[in-house]
Amino acid sequence: MPETTKRLDRAELAKRVERAEKLLQKGKTTEALEEYLLVLRDDPDNDVVRQLAADLCLSVSRNADAVSLLGDLFERQVGAGDAADARAVRSPPSSRAAAPDRQRPAQFDARL
Repeated sequence: MPETTKRLDRAELAKRVERAEKLLQKGKTTEALEEYLLVLRDDPDNDVVRQLAADLCLSVSRNADAVSLLGDLFERQVGAGDAADARAVRSPPSSRAAAPDRQRPAQFDARL
């Protein structure tokens, strides 16, 4: 029986991700971000949603939230031994809007 419940939860999460994507297509960035954050609350292992939420945070100038999400993503990938993906986290394409932190890449490289 727990398998069925787990699948239903995954189905519900997929619907919520789809809802967030539709909100984003309609230009409702803040609402889409909130939906992604709710998905993360219920599925904290979802790194794809974590990256999407971080990108949206940057787009709406929630830089502290973006840093937190990207930091969590980096830590998770380092912990999983995924050095290639962890290196990619330090400079996502959407981060070009923010001023670069010269110490952060060195800190990340030291961890890898």
